[in-house]
Amino acid sequence: MSLQNIKRDYDVIIIGSGPAGFTSSMYLARAGYKVAVITGEIKGGEITNSLEVENFPAFPEAISGFDLMAKMEQQALKFKVTMINGIVKDVDFDDFFTKKIILENGEELIATAVVIATGSSPRRLGIPNEQQYIGRGISYCATCDGFFYKDKNVAIVGGGNTAIYEALYLSNMAKTVHIIHRNATFNRVENILIERLYTLSNVKIHTLSQLEELKTDNGTLTGVKIKQKVTGETETLDVDGLFVAIGQVPNTLFLRGKIYMDEAGNIIRNPDTSATNVEGVFACGDVAHKYRQLVVAAGYGAIAALDAEHYLRKLEAQIARQKQINS
Repeated sequence: MSLQNIKRDYDVIIIGSGPAGFTSSMYLARAGYKVAVITGEIKGGEITNSLEVENFPAFPEAISGFDLMAKMEQQALKFKVTMINGIVKDVDFDDFFTKKIILENGEELIATAVVIATGSSPRRLGIPNEQQYIGRGISYCATCDGFFYKDKNVAIVGGGNTAIYEALYLSNMAKTVHIIHRNATFNRVENILIERLYTLSNVKIHTLSQLEELKTDNGTLTGVKIKQKVTGETETLDVDGLFVAIGQVPNTLFLRGKIYMDEAGNIIRNPDTSATNVEGVFACGDVAHKYRQLVVAAGYGAIAALDAEHYLRKLEAQIARQKQINS
């Protein structure tokens, strides 16, 4: 089924090895195409930092994000998907039939179609020990990890719609929710959310405040130190968990000028498909969809694979017709 008379290393190259990328690779490999996954900086993506995943279908018992993605990788390998450990430095989509991928180590790969599943990374706070406590007190997704803080005290950093949505979500299970916001007002938040927020007795709001330091004991997060921006006064909040909601950064820097994206770096897809403005290039997962959930990413990974397969079959038919004309 591989495409004939086209010089390439692979039929499809998938950039990114999270749930969207692995799912897409499985569908395409099962369809008979030669597929490679470029794993990126973190094989399995950001979800590998989650100690427990409870909301992915078929796992009634919690599974770690690392183990879940290891199983997805094993399943992809079962279908003969090639794993390439590397980071994409640049791409060349100028040629209709061949898409060139350039890795940081200088290696060049050629494919007929490309699926972009690079995901997005949570914007970090940039404070000491932040990386060390990810999954051990620090989370970037309340709907993913909020359940583990039932009847406990938590804090959330942020002041946009996402932060308030997550604070409202956490208020249903946590004992106390502290919101740490650097500005005086929530002027970027919908009024209805603010109204709901101020009706909750277990939500404490700290405006004009910034997080200064993590408080820990024997590898456990025990609190956070915040500083009031006007008075300079500091306060320690006793919390078991810290949720960071200060935005997402799409992993698309290498695609600037190569494909249509919005100002934030999210890939713009054609309506109702995973197709981009470049023929033969498709996008799925967090980098192209607003709902950043495992099951959503996996689902759209399958859609991207089906769209890519349709594109390849159409191209094969065109090549076959051209060969008949030439003969």
